[in-house]
Amino acid sequence: MDRRQREGTESRGRGKWERRERVVPGPSPRLRRASQDELCKEVGAQEKRKLRAQRGKARSVWLGLGMLGLIGWSVAIPALLGVGLGIWIDAHLLSHYSWTLMLLLIGTIVGCLNAWRWVANEQRKIHEEQKNHNQDEHRGNHHS
Repeated sequence: MDRRQREGTESRGRGKWERRERVVPGPSPRLRRASQDELCKEVGAQEKRKLRAQRGKARSVWLGLGMLGLIGWSVAIPALLGVGLGIWIDAHLLSHYSWTLMLLLIGTIVGCLNAWRWVANEQRKIHEEQKNHNQDEHRGNHHS
């Protein structure tokens, strides 16, 4: 009964209900081997996705905090440099305009553009990585 499945059927014979078993053949050894290979591939792919997701969680938390700090400093440093330069210019040159305010504004704009460019590059890298991962997964599922 190890390679065959039995299916019970009931029929009425000679006034009594008797139970007869009908033998249903199982899958061929070649088909069984192919099914096992498919199962192994699928389990392997799921395990890879699970491990990548676990690594991605820890990395994404630190990446997010690091990105937040980097973006903050990329805006703050040009703004502070603008303020410092503006204070120096205001102290040494007489002008009707406040160089401190103008250079603070310019420094903030430069910092925001720099942060925006950095975030756009990181986002592009993430999308390319996901696209490459999806292509690799797609190739792995169709090649036997």
